Amino acid sequence: MTSEETGSMDWSGAVFRFDGVLKPDFYFIVVGILESLSFLATSLILFRILTIVLSIALMTLSVWTGLEMPGMKAIFGGALLNISLNVLMIFRFFASRSHRFVPSSWREVYGHSFSELLPLEFKRLLEHGNVHEFSSVQPTLLIQQGKPFRELSYLVDGSAIVIVDGQRCGQLQPGDWISEITFLSGGVTSADVVVQEARVITWSETQLLKLQQRLPDVHQKLQGMIARNLCIKLIRSNNSLDNSVGDEGLA
Repeated sequence: MTSEETGSMDWSGAVFRFDGVLKPDFYFIVVGILESLSFLATSLILFRILTIVLSIALMTLSVWTGLEMPGMKAIFGGALLNISLNVLMIFRFFASRSHRFVPSSWREVYGHSFSELLPLEFKRLLEHGNVHEFSSVQPTLLIQQGKPFRELSYLVDGSAIVIVDGQRCGQLQPGDWISEITFLSGGVTSADVVVQEARVITWSETQLLKLQQRLPDVHQKLQGMIARNLCIKLIRSNNSLDNSVGDEGLA
């Protein structure tokens, strides 16, 4: 029987083959199927890599078919845009995790207290704050008891004294936060904090609001880190109290 007599029996061969060679239409269908399957990838980076590979395949097929054919320039341009965007996002993914973003003078601080942030996020956090050096002999009142929240501070170097109702009740160490309870609760400050020979980075209320608006993920991580540091300070305070009670008992 001839192809004319068989009618539609050779339809698929006519569509997908030309002189015994598979036509571009067949490969377009294969790439389309693979593109759909790529959505099963659980890794975002793997998905982007697959998208780049499939986009290269689409560009190759569009050139093979002929860019003068209807729709081929659109396919070529779309694939090129896909490649460009995904290469950019892959670069940003790895770049944000590079410690080159962390200034050398801040790397120890980053590893000690801010490692939950990506290096790029930590850099952005620093850009929203201000560093203050207290090197004078005269102690400086950093936070006053009973005042509304104005700024959040982090003790980088040196020490700070905590005073409640005129009585010294503790000392802060490098890595401790200052005014963090007020930051989390929105109330008033619970103690005076006096610093001397110290380096502190502070974020004003306005700067924290801008951080929350521009980088909500960083602001959320910051709250989590502060809450954990607060728990550590409470445990340290309880241990000091237990030791004091024990010493009194021995006396």
